[in-house]
Amino acid sequence: RENTKSTNIHIIPNSISWPLENFEPILAPSDFVKQDEKLILAAGSLKEQKGFDLLIEAAATILKNYPKWKLVILGGSVDEEEQQTSDNLLREYLGLISKFELQQQIILPGKVGNVGDWYRIADIFVLSSRFEGFPNVLLEAMAYGTACVAFDCDTGPRDLIRNMINGILVEELNTGELGNAIEKLMSDSNLRNSLAVNAIQVRQTYNENKIFEKWLDVIDNVLIK
Repeated sequence: RENTKSTNIHIIPNSISWPLENFEPILAPSDFVKQDEKLILAAGSLKEQKGFDLLIEAAATILKNYPKWKLVILGGSVDEEEQQTSDNLLREYLGLISKFELQQQIILPGKVGNVGDWYRIADIFVLSSRFEGFPNVLLEAMAYGTACVAFDCDTGPRDLIRNMINGILVEELNTGELGNAIEKLMSDSNLRNSLAVNAIQVRQTYNENKIFEKWLDVIDNVLIK
């Protein structure tokens, strides 16, 4: 017998728990970024997906003109199976940094358990991913009131960012546009502040209670019925 019952698809986003809890390892931002310096932050596992090579390339075109700015990329391997790939990418990234002679301005401290402390002091957050699902790090950075820039890859960033309202979206994989967007924020504190203030609204939109209610609604009205 043919089943003619229609199937409804419900997409429920991840929630944000703010502020984030700390766990080991704890790395103090002040050990890497001086009080009079500005911070561009990126975070994620060391995978090709995250596009940190593209970010380093984009940053290399502008950082030398802004000696008081640093780019810090937080993250490492997810598990032992990915350790070799992670180590290879780390060598690649360090090679790029050396090539551009930016060892003093682009830093890769490794994995941290207190990423909230880094979001809190970051002036700009960059998501340079080649592809994403739902980017938790972008949601977290916005919740901490950081001016964010992201590649407009197929899924993810545009669900969170309204361009030039609470963040900036740039053409996917376009390192020139990414560099221009980062520099625009570096040189315009008013724009940074405006985007940051609007970004904080994700705390309400994606708070745990609201997302939990969405799950209850699906369970009550779809699964049980």
